[in-house]
Amino acid sequence: MKKVINLGSGEVQVLQCPKRRRFSADYKLKILAEAETLNALEPARTGPRPKERNPLEGRVKELEKEKKALEGKLKRAEWLLEIAKKGAELMEQMALGHQLETDDSG
Repeated sequence: MKKVINLGSGEVQVLQCPKRRRFSADYKLKILAEAETLNALEPARTGPRPKERNPLEGRVKELEKEKKALEGKLKRAEWLLEIAKKGAELMEQMALGHQLETDDSG
């Protein structure tokens, strides 16, 4: 059943029930073969290219880790030296104080 619509300058025919397209088996096989060949090709990458990895990056990280550990050891050693100096100063003051006490009593 066809329907005719009058649109000002001309007539347009509109089908109420469009016919479904039918494809032959040969055509379907041809499409499947083309799809398989396209799938076999490597797909093109989109987006930004990945940055090239620096071959020395691992070594740099290893050295940075070692540096951080050595800096911690150095800080600890400086702290211990500072404590040792203060201890020596206290011992010297105590010795001078003891020496002054013995000189005053005599």
